[in-house]
Amino acid sequence: MRFYYMDAMRSVLMMLGIFIHSSQVYSPNQSWLVLSDNTHPFFSYLTAFIHSFRMPAFFIISGFFCLMMLQRQTVKAFISSKLQRILIPLLATIFILNLLQSFILSTVDQQLFSFYDFFISGDWLSHLWFLINLLLYFLISGVICYFFSGSIKKICHKFTILEKPPIEVLMLLLPLCSIAIIGLNKIGFPLYSTYFYAIDMYQVISYLPYFIFGVLLFNSPKLLDKFSSANIISLFTLLTFAYTLRFVVNFDSLFLNDLLRVYSQSLIAWLSSSIIFKMFYLFANTPSKMWLFLSNSSYSVYLFHNIIVVLIALILVKYDIAIFLGFVILITSTITITLVIHTEIVLKFKLIQFLFNGK
Repeated sequence: MRFYYMDAMRSVLMMLGIFIHSSQVYSPNQSWLVLSDNTHPFFSYLTAFIHSFRMPAFFIISGFFCLMMLQRQTVKAFISSKLQRILIPLLATIFILNLLQSFILSTVDQQLFSFYDFFISGDWLSHLWFLINLLLYFLISGVICYFFSGSIKKICHKFTILEKPPIEVLMLLLPLCSIAIIGLNKIGFPLYSTYFYAIDMYQVISYLPYFIFGVLLFNSPKLLDKFSSANIISLFTLLTFAYTLRFVVNFDSLFLNDLLRVYSQSLIAWLSSSIIFKMFYLFANTPSKMWLFLSNSSYSVYLFHNIIVVLIALILVKYDIAIFLGFVILITSTITITLVIHTEIVLKFKLIQFLFNGK
């Protein structure tokens, strides 16, 4: 069985990286690689909005397909395929695209490029951090399935309890995972540590519940149906409640405000993910040449888009192009160029396809 809507959703979620990084050029937060003197709050809100659901929904889908592949392949074949599909493009992008990107930016800033600074500053990782998370999740899943395959089935069966409560109740309970994760730091777990300038422990742990939930969705068709077919009015009502908690409610206690912030942000992520699942289930769950093309090209688009956004943004900023016109140019040009790169370069040269798609 092919889950067409998840393929479509995964491709869109990956390609939304173009919108995020293009928005950051014009965001008042001034926290990206290329910055315009002309900014507008709209771009901060757009970035925050996309961030609220993009990676949570992506990791839910990743967990879903992870268990699917593990049930169809041997653990050895699964790990081998994931290393090829993720590690090879990761290394190729680091040592070709990200290295070139860092050199260009240092030249523009009239600074001497340094390999040491490139690695010690984390510039080498750039937009690829999620691939590190994904690779860790896949490798750990493979190891667990190899040694505890029987236990995994029993544990997953116990989680069928999630099928019982109404989806609205489940949405209100799932953010408690984020509260528990924050609590790990209180008992001495190195939650805010970084290893090898690449593995951000907080990011790895904080996105893990979404990946695990995706695994549970594949294990339970009933739970998948509830999550993908929830009442849209109920979801938006709860989402309004979540945003009210996040931006309106305030306590005198710093501790309670921190708990409220973590809970409300997580609730927004879970509800937004469910809404995204619902939308794609309704409108993209049939075979489509367009969605198939975007699904096949989204990996190339994501890997190449960062340096393309940087190059075009440098030109737009230099010539002081009007802010909203510049944003439109940045989005449309990057999408067009990266799709052309995929169809005319990646697909036509076997070595390039292997390096940047792991195929």
